[in-house]
Amino acid sequence: MKHKVLFVDDMQNRHEVFLDAVRGKGWEIVMALDYTAAIDALQSNSYFDALYLDHDLSLSSIMCGPLTCTERTGTDLALWISWELKYRPPVWLHSHNSRGVASMKKILEHAGHTVHCVPFGKLINEFGGPK
Repeated sequence: MKHKVLFVDDMQNRHEVFLDAVRGKGWEIVMALDYTAAIDALQSNSYFDALYLDHDLSLSSIMCGPLTCTERTGTDLALWISWELKYRPPVWLHSHNSRGVASMKKILEHAGHTVHCVPFGKLINEFGGPK
């Protein structure tokens, strides 16, 4: 059976690098560029074997403060997953935003997910790097 994974990152080039790195593994990859696309994917697919999530889902989420930010971040996505997803796939947090990762990790672990925190570059190296 083919593994089905969700990869969420706002940077299109990371989608391409991730796809290249996992090519040949036989995985079915669903890509999402932002919070809304990730929620749509989670609601429209019956099951994911793993989730690969970024925290900063837009440039504006990096540039704004907690009281001025209107963009949804990975923390918002982690909250939705912890409240709405009826199963608990393992999660890889590949953001370089350490505060965001810490927040997401706490939320997801509290909800019962196994969480791995691996910055994107190291994650790709673990797959053997781009092919």
